Amino acid sequence: GAERPIRNEDELKKAIGEYIYVKTKDSEYYGTFKSYCNGVISLDTKEKNRTKNVSIEYKNTKKVRYAVKF
Repeated sequence: GAERPIRNEDELKKAIGEYIYVKTKDSEYYGTFKSYCNGVISLDTKEKNRTKNVSIEYKNTKKVRYAVKF
């Protein structure tokens, strides 16, 4: 499906450049997946028409999946 889960680091590396959803204990992010290096996911998210770069440690994620951009 279009919003299939990204279950491990190998699948994560294949998803670079895609629009994804990341859920952590405290937050949820939708954004373009820019890079994965040393266990850190880097996303470009939109907040009030501004692009913001967010870095999240993979070990702190609860859920990572592909997302559909509207």
